[in-house]
Amino acid sequence: WIDLHDYEGFHKFVGFLRDELDRIGPKDADIAREYFARAVKLERMFFDNSYETPVAI
Repeated sequence: WIDLHDYEGFHKFVGFLRDELDRIGPKDADIAREYFARAVKLERMFFDNSYETPVAI
């Protein structure tokens, strides 16, 4: 998992995203918070479901 996210291209992409958030700044902070909250909720649902639903191997 760490190797998946530890390479120059990914670091550049994260830098781009951070720059974009800084660029939109306070003007769009409310909608950015809404998107972030939704993304975190969906991520939790994904992982919670993986523990609740056994996978047949």
